[in-house]
Amino acid sequence: MKKLIALALVLVFALPSFATIVEGSQVLYEGGTAPGVKEGALGAFDTSSEEALVFAGEGAKLAIPYAKVTNFNYEEKLARHCGVILTLLIVPFKYRQRRHILTVNYLDEQNAPRVAVFEIAKTAPETLVPILQSRINKCQEERRQARLRQQQKQQEKQQSPQTTERAAQQ
Repeated sequence: MKKLIALALVLVFALPSFATIVEGSQVLYEGGTAPGVKEGALGAFDTSSEEALVFAGEGAKLAIPYAKVTNFNYEEKLARHCGVILTLLIVPFKYRQRRHILTVNYLDEQNAPRVAVFEIAKTAPETLVPILQSRINKCQEERRQARLRQQQKQQEKQQSPQTTERAAQQ
């Protein structure tokens, strides 16, 4: 039994060295329906553009227009679930590693729904999430204003024939 516990502890402590660790400005494309990007591609975000969030990865580039983003979600997930007994043995000695996941739902050029799931460094949400919120909110506000202007024009068109008919009757 002691050998089994010792082996389990060695494996748990050795596993993080084999996993891909995202650090600094690195971003890992976990998966999704984005065309042309392979799962596990390591790259970086370019947030300098006002129009799109750009992921430049290994041999692929993905541009997600802020105007086409329908939803995004940031969350922290445990990297490993060890079970109750192993967790009780490990937690006093080792911090439980967390993965920082950013999920972006958007529409492509044909308005088909797409999703991209990224793992980001633990310091990245401090700047990335506010940037995404402000740029997406700005695009949504512009769309809302454009819809209101269009509705006002339609109402004016509907009212103008009625006023010309009344003027003709008088």
